[in-house]
Amino acid sequence: QLGGNCQVSGILSNTFPRVTGTFNGVIGQGRTGWMRLWSPQGQRGLLGAILTYYANAGSQPGAFTGGRNLHKLTLAPFNAENGYIVPIFPPNCEDLPVGN
Repeated sequence: QLGGNCQVSGILSNTFPRVTGTFNGVIGQGRTGWMRLWSPQGQRGLLGAILTYYANAGSQPGAFTGGRNLHKLTLAPFNAENGYIVPIFPPNCEDLPVGN
């Protein structure tokens, strides 16, 4: 838990996240790499997304604007401390028109 919230946001740079050496020394500019996230409290479920926005994406060939969800690398045994229970509500179809 960071700052009383359950999320952290930052721009990848030489000051975030903390790494041995510099971030640019680990993953060079214009290169790709992996980032592994974990909980210091042991096995916990983690969710996340990556959002990228470039204001001038329309004028720069190959520029990317968009987002995607992070995917899991491992699965821990499910229990109340390391899993998510997602409620599913049935749709309310009373107001929908009936087709012929």
